[in-house]
Amino acid sequence: MGEEPLSASNSKPVPKLTFTNSTDWDLLEDLPVAVYTCDKEGYITSFNKAAVTLWGKTPHINKDKWYVNWEIFTSDGILLTPDETPTGKVLKYGKAVKQQEMLIKRPNGSVSYILSNPKPRFNENGELAGAANTLIDITEQKNTESKQWMLASIIESSEDAIVSKNLDGVITSWNGAAQRLFGYTEDEIIGKHITVLIPEDRYNEEEMIINKIRDNERIEHFETIRKTKSGEEIQISLTISPIRNNSNKVIGASKIIRDIGRQKNQKKDYNNMPNAWRS
Repeated sequence: MGEEPLSASNSKPVPKLTFTNSTDWDLLEDLPVAVYTCDKEGYITSFNKAAVTLWGKTPHINKDKWYVNWEIFTSDGILLTPDETPTGKVLKYGKAVKQQEMLIKRPNGSVSYILSNPKPRFNENGELAGAANTLIDITEQKNTESKQWMLASIIESSEDAIVSKNLDGVITSWNGAAQRLFGYTEDEIIGKHITVLIPEDRYNEEEMIINKIRDNERIEHFETIRKTKSGEEIQISLTISPIRNNSNKVIGASKIIRDIGRQKNQKKDYNNMPNAWRS
């Protein structure tokens, strides 16, 4: 989708769609959200600073169309023609489109995910005169979601049990390996206190762990005993890290739990072997 030349029909004066109240426009000018208006042919009639940033260039009023120099795709990566985009549909049918997610690609190869919210604009005779659109850049949000899905996939496929809890000791996440190690399903364990996994004579360890986490300290390879749903006690190694929120405040802990019982037993059996049998 490149820039389209001004057609002969657009060479004569056209009603310029701008915000009628200059005070309102001054407010829109400094918004972090891209705002533009276009006439019924799609030619830009006004825009704010954020729109320039999103387009990647300053367009020419009444000459550049609203998509300027973008290629536009659905969120699934299907290339759209201008008429298939939200603004194109508004200009064709005169009906608003809300929160339509799109992927835009600029000539330099950079891409952004946006939410498009175009609305029709009508003249004093009630005739469709153009559209006004707000574009919300959700690229950072989409990237964060992608990272979260990737992290969730890694956690779920891990051979080590991975468990998180808040600072009150309440379990907030539980992967498949944790279920295999301790016997509790996710539905059974989420919301329970972490002490359900700790033998009573080791409750003091939980207090020590929480205090270190509150102080933003990491605990590595802490060998201890925990108990399964059946009551069996197992030897494990804990690595515990603080979980922080967006303000970098510690709000919980993530535990990687490794069953070291088999390893300990193998080492014990090896040490009990006659020297002549050892390889």
